[in-house]
Amino acid sequence: MRPERETERIGAHAASAPPGAPRPRDPAYAIYTSGSTGRPKGVVVPHEAVVRLVRGTDYVRIGPDDTVAQLANPAFDASTFEIWGALLNGARLVPIPKATAIAPRAFAAAIARERITTLFVTTALFDAIARETPAAFAPCRTVLFGGEAVTPRRVADVLRAGPPARLLHVYGPTEATTFATWQDVRSVPENAMTVPIGRAIANAEVYVLRPDGEPAAPGEPGEIGIAGTGLALHYLGASEREDARFVVARVGGLPPRRLYLTGDRARWRDDGAIEFLGRDDGQVKVRGVRIELREVEGAIARHPGVREVAATLHGETSDTRRIVAYVVAANPSAPPPADLRRTLRQVLPTPMFPAEIVWIPGLPLNASGKVDRRALPSVDASPVAASGIPVPPRDPLETDLVRRFEEALGRRGIGIHDRFFELGGHSLLAARFADDYERETGIRLPLTAMFVDDSVAGLAQAIRIGSLSAHADVAPLHPRGTRLPFVYVHGDFMAGGFHSHALARQLGPDQPVYVVHPHGLADRSIPTTIEAMAADRLRALRALCPHGPYVVGGHCNGAFVAFELARLLLGEGERVPAVIVVDAVAPGVSAGLDPDGTGASAVLAELGFGAPTDRMNDLAHRLYRAMRDYRGRPLDVHLVIVRSAESNASAHDESWRSLARSAELQVLPGDHVTLVTEAGGERFASVIRGVIDRATARGDAA
Repeated sequence: MRPERETERIGAHAASAPPGAPRPRDPAYAIYTSGSTGRPKGVVVPHEAVVRLVRGTDYVRIGPDDTVAQLANPAFDASTFEIWGALLNGARLVPIPKATAIAPRAFAAAIARERITTLFVTTALFDAIARETPAAFAPCRTVLFGGEAVTPRRVADVLRAGPPARLLHVYGPTEATTFATWQDVRSVPENAMTVPIGRAIANAEVYVLRPDGEPAAPGEPGEIGIAGTGLALHYLGASEREDARFVVARVGGLPPRRLYLTGDRARWRDDGAIEFLGRDDGQVKVRGVRIELREVEGAIARHPGVREVAATLHGETSDTRRIVAYVVAANPSAPPPADLRRTLRQVLPTPMFPAEIVWIPGLPLNASGKVDRRALPSVDASPVAASGIPVPPRDPLETDLVRRFEEALGRRGIGIHDRFFELGGHSLLAARFADDYERETGIRLPLTAMFVDDSVAGLAQAIRIGSLSAHADVAPLHPRGTRLPFVYVHGDFMAGGFHSHALARQLGPDQPVYVVHPHGLADRSIPTTIEAMAADRLRALRALCPHGPYVVGGHCNGAFVAFELARLLLGEGERVPAVIVVDAVAPGVSAGLDPDGTGASAVLAELGFGAPTDRMNDLAHRLYRAMRDYRGRPLDVHLVIVRSAESNASAHDESWRSLARSAELQVLPGDHVTLVTEAGGERFASVIRGVIDRATARGDAA
């Protein structure tokens, strides 16, 4: 609004305030927020919420000797803090023009010239200033920043260059009147993925809630719920569905209270601070795997050649759905860093790997100073923007494989060194690719070949030398490590167990890992019993790692083979300090199994993979029958039962306990798939490390 142009309209209104003093719960203003749907919603805020934000607070002190900068557009809720923080505390308010605010050096000069003491900046603006003039905030008493996920490296830059007296990371939705939590930032660990949002401000209550509405345990992800006098009254003219975000509920046995359910995800840290994990709508699902785009962005942002990054999901179907990363180089005048993809390969599991990396001059911002993802350039299914100039095929075989890669992935411009999974391929798409290749050429292309090398050049070389049938049933990863070996039966008979690479990386280079593939991935001969499967894989394992001790583990159906493998090793005089069974039904308990294998179609459809091939259905049929018939016998071992928090097989835990000398239960966040993949893989790796550390301390590694 331009008041000088609205004289006539303004003159038609009353010249004095309405009679009577407003009550604390009376509406003070309505401010619009786009929300996750993009449709503006009017948030009606009461007087008491504004007072609670800037008077009698514990996170900031503003007095007559302060000068508060006004950077925010009055239509943005941060202006509530700026305007009323100054006016209700007798401070001086200095508007900063937008042109000055977005020019870091001019902004730094304005801070010094106007003697700004108190300042709020959006995270995007904070990052921009920290990049060019990290000492700009030094003259201030209090600098607050927030609004979206922060780049820890930029915060560290400010702390090193000369921080303000107090640097506060704040969080809060418009519906909770600007700020709900705060964290006084004094240091940032070198490898930090984020900066915590801290604890509730005065007169606010902040909860992290499980789906059932109960408080989440420390470390367990949940939704942020906010209570207290800062809550808005309602949405202006809202539908019942929109207002459903405001609820009255009991939390942890406390009396009923009014809550705003934010749709933001977080977890409590051990130090009592809250760590922000992103919005529920910032969590995407790619082929059955839940992925936090913020975690992808964090991994990319840690590369020294990267200034800014925004990750998005592209594609409508399960086969075309892929992550695209828009990246701004740290040095715009230099070529993009060539090692970015190689670095990411070391830290990101395959499902989280961006299929495309698009280099752009800068990230677009909206009027609120946040990244405008809808304004990012469109990405079609044509050129491969991820790996630089593609190396062309060198012979007819590579030419044919490039064509097949492009058809399967819906892409053009693929080179011989581009990798199937890094270009957006997934394990079920790889299975279909292999089936189609065998049907059309007569050459069997087992998934274990792609486990070793999923590039065009690697597959072509394997075909040339006729080594496809020789790919190991047991793959050694880090075999020269000095720790007690971990034998992992991944059980992924449909898709190849490609998450095992990420698991091995998370366990570290000093941890030997022997990945045992299930029957049917490479071999045509499939034993009919779990006992025979274990005996066959035992021979392959002993050829690579002749002697133990071994810690043996298995996921899903792989737990059956792992348990039987441990029995065979013990029978041959080897030591097995522990067996780890991961999210598996128990032997001898047929409930939940599918003796005809027909459930494979339903499972794959639920995960977004579409219909399984005939080969997958046949494998499911054979494996489920073997599992149904396996009984298992008690072993003189320590059993570690790892269960996902969303598991429907927890009733089997006591049956597992009866098969071991001793047992322990570890429940980890996630579902059956995410338990061993993406971020869940790190927690699973931590369990494995702990089991091996304890075995070593007992002397079992000697």
